[in-house]
Amino acid sequence: MALAAVFFLAGTPTAFATPPLLDPQAGYQELASDFLVRNLQAHDGLAVDGEGQPAYATTTYAIAALVAAGYNLDQAKASAQALLGTGEAFIGPPEEVGAKATAIALTVLSLRLTDLDPTTFPVPAGTRDLIADLTSAIHDDGSIGDWASAYGQGYALMALAAGGDSIPDKAIDWLVAQPCADTASPGFGGFGFSPGSCEDVDPDSTALAVLGLLQANAQAKAGTTIDNAAAYLASIQDSSGGFVSPMAGVNANTTGLVVSALNASIRALVVPASSANLDKARAFVLSLTYRCGGPADTLGAIAYDKATFSTPIAQLDAATESALVASTAQGMTGLYYAVVGQHGVEQSDGGNVCSFMGESNSSGNASHGTETNPSQSATPSDQASDAGQSNTSDLIGGIPAWAWIAGSLVLLVIVVAGGVLIVRSRRQ
Repeated sequence: MALAAVFFLAGTPTAFATPPLLDPQAGYQELASDFLVRNLQAHDGLAVDGEGQPAYATTTYAIAALVAAGYNLDQAKASAQALLGTGEAFIGPPEEVGAKATAIALTVLSLRLTDLDPTTFPVPAGTRDLIADLTSAIHDDGSIGDWASAYGQGYALMALAAGGDSIPDKAIDWLVAQPCADTASPGFGGFGFSPGSCEDVDPDSTALAVLGLLQANAQAKAGTTIDNAAAYLASIQDSSGGFVSPMAGVNANTTGLVVSALNASIRALVVPASSANLDKARAFVLSLTYRCGGPADTLGAIAYDKATFSTPIAQLDAATESALVASTAQGMTGLYYAVVGQHGVEQSDGGNVCSFMGESNSSGNASHGTETNPSQSATPSDQASDAGQSNTSDLIGGIPAWAWIAGSLVLLVIVVAGGVLIVRSRRQ
């Protein structure tokens, strides 16, 4: 199957200028990919938490990020194959399908992004069809899973659409009915964890709802919903360029997701966001990136927020490394353009990438970016994380309309179509 963009992929709208050769955002996108690969390889293909235990959701984010970037695709597939060997540790037993719907959706996406089959997932009792599992979690009202939310619904729609599976209209209708409808509320158009509420609207849930609707090719019935959601997202950009989570302030994870959704929406010609605003968002993520000239073990990593980035790393212990892997996997999508890796480096080599960007890579203290802003605490994507509720651009396995593609897609999945742009990977 041809590689196509998925999830967090950022298709470049015609209004965007193609990044110049050796642009730092392209270079650090590759270095961020290399950082993820080093950590995944160190743990048999899986991301781990601060105690060394498998962090399954983070692994799925890392797979999507690598595929979206188009770098280190062999590792993306190796990590997806590692997921195949985890049995029911992440997806849970058959009787818990409703409770584990988001974990199942994330697993399906990872497998489809790397051209693996989610219908024959190995488990102790034999194999399970994860598509059938996910479909069985759709309720009569269209909600998916035991704790339905825009966050989980978005992932589920993407997982089903990624392989061209039929999506019941009721599943789309349920999501379309969930955004804040109070025009006087600052959260108008946004989605939250409480269905239909304006009280807990957040950008992570909103971004995933937009991506899910676009991947499900639901623009015809959800055009206004997508427009309003995109307008809400554009309204919460901070002066630093990052996007504000009411739960965690300005952070890389939320910004990466929002950039994905706005890029996808722009491709669908429904978002009024300017290229200048998205350039500011990319600059914000770049400002949280550990640059050339710093320690080799953190080169390319993206800090969660300004407070984290400003704190010197005396020793890269397990907890710190785990946190950097999680924030890098979700934050690096904020650096994406449709055209990436233009410097032509075919093999991972941090020193060469740094030199191509005209930056020194001599060891020393971590080189910091210039603009930053925030505070730390868990974003919705972090909380959903490895408990099964959980966050790009190139995809594997022709997938219909996706995140920014409106007919085909990106990071989480896709094949160009309906005015969408497909990004093919240059590095297998």
